[in-house]
Amino acid sequence: MRTLLLTACLWLVTGLPAEAASCGSPAIDHAAAKVREARVALGALPIYENSGPTSLTPQAQAVISEMKAHLRDFLDAYMRCLPPNFDTASTQDDLGQRFEQREVEPIGPVHYGDHLTFTMQRPAGHPDLVAVTASFAIECGTDTVLFLFSSEGGSWTEILRWQSRPYPEINGAFASFSYGVSPPDESGHWFVVTKTVAPWCSSTWSVIRYSVLRPRADRVTPRVIYDAEDPIWWGGEDFGRLNVDRDSFDLRFHADSIDLGIHSRLWIRHFAVEGDEVRRVAPIALSPRDFVDEWMTSPWNQASSWSKTEARPALKSWHERLQALRATEYYEYGAIQRCGDGTARYQVELKSDDPSSDVYFRLEGSPSAFDMIAVGAKPDPRCGGPNLLDSMATQ
Repeated sequence: MRTLLLTACLWLVTGLPAEAASCGSPAIDHAAAKVREARVALGALPIYENSGPTSLTPQAQAVISEMKAHLRDFLDAYMRCLPPNFDTASTQDDLGQRFEQREVEPIGPVHYGDHLTFTMQRPAGHPDLVAVTASFAIECGTDTVLFLFSSEGGSWTEILRWQSRPYPEINGAFASFSYGVSPPDESGHWFVVTKTVAPWCSSTWSVIRYSVLRPRADRVTPRVIYDAEDPIWWGGEDFGRLNVDRDSFDLRFHADSIDLGIHSRLWIRHFAVEGDEVRRVAPIALSPRDFVDEWMTSPWNQASSWSKTEARPALKSWHERLQALRATEYYEYGAIQRCGDGTARYQVELKSDDPSSDVYFRLEGSPSAFDMIAVGAKPDPRCGGPNLLDSMATQ
């Protein structure tokens, strides 16, 4: 792989503008040495695993920040030595081989800075972009930095960087990180969606955070046009599945239900991206049961858009009432029944400890687009037949 870089540097010297002549092995080797020094400092940080604190001192936070800064400097020097058409697979291998991996005992603790790994890919629809992630171990998880490089100027230049802020607790790190770069629209504009799960030592219940970023022409720190978080259960090793299109993105993961007897259900976060506006759109859920969950727990400004227009005043009143009752009432799903022969209308029963507080939801549509029609304290006599709860529930 060193031959690859030397060849690339010769290409730069003979085929690029004068400012690219700074490419060279000494610059790369010096930056790599700084990364190794930072890893030594990281490895000296205490690891407590499940039996101790998960907080980081200001000194520890500074060491992690220095590691990220040295990774930036290393990748900047390294990428300057690559021609536009370099092979990402072999280059990714070379990146990994440049840093020796500490021998880790199978039953021993993982130290800060262990398992330094790089991934590299060319986002679809962007022949002039390369995305690189650098990830390293921290206590009970990992932290990751995303770099985007562009070759528009004849050499690879960093145009976007996304990383966690200094964190006093390990749950501020970017663990289980993934991202997607949208294909460019008609005007050539594009965005990046990132997701990360907060690491922790003692639970598989955590928080999933996701952000929508737009690049800026004058700096590598992107513009954040949307930022949100939700609970997640990753006990099934499902850390969330992210898909990004030209004008939308879809994130799916598992988390809790309003029915405490349901350990977890599929959550769908599907958004349209129009300029700097990011709004949630269908699909909201894949079953009537999960749609009721989403309608009840979402803020009214979202739930109203999934409600029949003429019924919104009455539905808003029920929505406010149910949000208040959730603090004191225990609910479980009783039945899902069709309303009418062959129609895509359903009634969902939500049972309470107090039968007088049972609630019945009527909705119509399909997983591609459900709408709430009505909510009431009594069942609709037009809704009957077999209970479809088990067959229509989405786990």
